[in-house]
Amino acid sequence: MLVELFKTEERACILRYVMFRKAFRASEVSRATGVTKGLVSRYLRLLEAYDLLEKTGREYSPQDGPNSRTIRAVSYTHLRAHETPEHLVCRLLLEKNNQQAFHTA
Repeated sequence: MLVELFKTEERACILRYVMFRKAFRASEVSRATGVTKGLVSRYLRLLEAYDLLEKTGREYSPQDGPNSRTIRAVSYTHLRAHETPEHLVCRLLLEKNNQQAFHTA
């Protein structure tokens, strides 16, 4: 399962974004990560199939279970330890978006 979830840099970027949010839509994830909405939607469905996300209407939210907690831990520690230049750009964009969202709230 982990290999499939972290298969590409885009997937890792999306996963890092969604696992630390309460609720989100595919369009929001697409804007925040710079990944196409179609690719984001397909990946969110995969995460839902692995019981990592729950979908209500058009909104997704992380499931609170052992798999989600494991993925959060792996997502943060593993990706930071093996950060490529692409991951760094993704992380910096996400941090910038988080900072802007915090200041506007």
